[in-house]
Amino acid sequence: MKRTTRLPLTWISLLLVFSLCCGIIITDNAHAASNGRGEGEKHQKLAQDLRDLASSAGSDQTLKVIIQLNDTISGQLNGLLRSNGVKVKKNFDSLNALAVELPPSVVESLNQFEEIEYVSVDSEVRPFGGHVSRTTGADNVRSMAPSGALDGSGIGIAIIDSGIYPAHVAFLEAAGSSKSRIVKSVDFTGENRTDDPYGHGTHVASAAAGNGLVAGG
Repeated sequence: MKRTTRLPLTWISLLLVFSLCCGIIITDNAHAASNGRGEGEKHQKLAQDLRDLASSAGSDQTLKVIIQLNDTISGQLNGLLRSNGVKVKKNFDSLNALAVELPPSVVESLNQFEEIEYVSVDSEVRPFGGHVSRTTGADNVRSMAPSGALDGSGIGIAIIDSGIYPAHVAFLEAAGSSKSRIVKSVDFTGENRTDDPYGHGTHVASAAAGNGLVAGG
């Protein structure tokens, strides 16, 4: 007859507690690993290309940056933005962001402000072009016309969108002119209005048929 050994109730309880503790430790370690950074590792708010640019820039230079916020600006950050050598060029309220020019020596200090989410280089944005003019046939048309002969004269563009802000400088016939490029505004909504409460129609219309004053041509 085979003899079985029974563990005392106290030992069984201790084994259960020990196994539960191991499970908690393993689960907690896995959770910490999934966070991507340890307890002491701080969230880096500065873009690497901005760090590189700041380290190579001269002390007499200024850097153009975009500061993205996640909260209201504190008194300390507000003081920094008002200090010598720092210029706030634009405040984008709807995006909770600032366009700022500042000395390279100030860049690293931005990492300490809790209300700052991220800081990146305010790089120049340029269109790629390329395939658009090719696939639309614009390149073919230009090749058939004398150089500089195509300037859009006599071409009308109809845009169905959120409306248009007619007083925008982009819709003047030319710089210094009081004549508008807008020929006709038609209401398709039944609201008896053709202004632009959302801004999208004005943006599209100025890109398609604006005078280029805002973008410098």
